[in-house]
Amino acid sequence: MDRKTIQRHIKASNLEVDFHEASYVKDVAKRIISFNYDCILLDNNLPDGTGLELLEDLSPEHKNKVPIILFTGGGEEFVVVLPGANEEGAAVFSEKIRQAIEGLEI
Repeated sequence: MDRKTIQRHIKASNLEVDFHEASYVKDVAKRIISFNYDCILLDNNLPDGTGLELLEDLSPEHKNKVPIILFTGGGEEFVVVLPGANEEGAAVFSEKIRQAIEGLEI
């Protein structure tokens, strides 16, 4: 699932959402530090590195201030990083996302 498909489905949900895009790890890192986001959808495969490397390099302060959904397999696989969540809570949240994605007509 590419970013345009994700945007189209989120817009179709009638949620009030602003999208900010960055294509490089260095730009994503700057934005995470500079802005207060409600949620970050992060592709693992970026031209100058991986989303996972970015998460490993972020300070705990920045990594733990916002939920981050890391897509690892073209949108078919993902990892969810939830600030303050325990493993069980994150698993429940991840399962809800997986079920919602499976229900999409793409």
